[in-house]
Amino acid sequence: MTFRATVDQHFPGAISQQAFVRRAAATLIQDHGFTPTNSLACVGVCRDELCRSLTVEIETMWREPFDFSSLAGLLTLGRTGFAAARAHAPVVNGRARYLFFLFTHIGIGSEGEQGVVERPGLPEPDSACDALVALLEELQQRKQRVGRERRDPEQSLLRMRLRQMRGLSDAPDLIELTKAVHHATVADLHSLMAEAFDRENEDFAVVAGVQIHGPGVISLLWPGATYVVVEGRRSEIWF
Repeated sequence: MTFRATVDQHFPGAISQQAFVRRAAATLIQDHGFTPTNSLACVGVCRDELCRSLTVEIETMWREPFDFSSLAGLLTLGRTGFAAARAHAPVVNGRARYLFFLFTHIGIGSEGEQGVVERPGLPEPDSACDALVALLEELQQRKQRVGRERRDPEQSLLRMRLRQMRGLSDAPDLIELTKAVHHATVADLHSLMAEAFDRENEDFAVVAGVQIHGPGVISLLWPGATYVVVEGRRSEIWF
């Protein structure tokens, strides 16, 4: 199976990273009133340097974002980090506005291989997401690592969070794990907002999904949860 066929099968609707970010900006600005001066962008991607290009695209459109990033893009900043982000948002006419860009990522090779990516300077293909590939190997080898490890906190949190996911098969592949992280991240954002958000005075947009690294310099985004809530009313964003 080719790269394109694999993307079409598992990530239908994925488009180029640049086009995705710009379409999202056009919709948010023109239809929902979010602008670079009245909104705070918050970006959660994996720590992998390949994911930096997405952050740069978002910075180009929305100025300096608050950083939510962690291994695999899992949301690990907790109540304190989330409270800090809320405190940094501009308040215009009594309203604060937030843009939550949350993306996990995966490499897909030219023949559709899961977890394969080309990195500049490396003679052989490498893996992405490294954290999820390592976790997949643990599952395949039936290793039972439990609890939070002081010297590996983010990976242990990722491991524990995925154990809590309902509907994850006993033998998932990397694509299933990647989508599970996407769903977990959005669910954890909802949990943080449920504790603290003031929907009478705060508006927000969720733009979440999967960043896909393809052969060469191909970078696509697959839209998962994408919607806005303005004055308590939810509207879907379509790509």
